[in-house]
Amino acid sequence: MDENSDHKESTANNSTNKWIPAWFKVCVVILFILIVLKTIGLQILVEVSFDGKPFITALTDIEAYYIPLGLLLVYFVATWIWDRFFNSRDV
Repeated sequence: MDENSDHKESTANNSTNKWIPAWFKVCVVILFILIVLKTIGLQILVEVSFDGKPFITALTDIEAYYIPLGLLLVYFVATWIWDRFFNSRDV
């Protein structure tokens, strides 16, 4: 009887871990640290050179996250569509 309840709990834990990848958890921690730094008033600047032109951005500015957040949205939508159409019998 205990084996059944343990199996159900492990299955429930696996289903929630399936939807939250490790890289996403790391990104949430880094984002939280950047928000704390912004509230303190510190900035982390990054310089990227493209065709000899330097571009400088602060990691604490929201404009720096438009493209990564858009890519994250595309990833979640694509994962949902893939699971919806190709893994419908596994649920």
